[in-house]
Amino acid sequence: MDTKGVTVAGGYGRGGANNQLWGSHGLYVDENKNVYIADFANNRIIEWKHGSKIGQVVAGGNGGGNRADQLNGPSYVIVDEEREIESTFVK
Repeated sequence: MDTKGVTVAGGYGRGGANNQLWGSHGLYVDENKNVYIADFANNRIIEWKHGSKIGQVVAGGNGGGNRADQLNGPSYVIVDEEREIESTFVK
């Protein structure tokens, strides 16, 4: 058994760029090995395609708030077959 870890998301220090995370709370891995992370402090859900070094914001990412394009401290993420994203967040 290989006991070495592999970084699959982030790894470039704490921050808000698409190759960084800040206070990630929950993650989901789909059947294609894509990783979705509830990035709490950045108020976003970010997806890393399998093998990618840069993520793509798929929900939120426009500051914390209550607008349709915002999240406020997401704490978990689940993605269904239609790529619908479910997440809870702090209000």
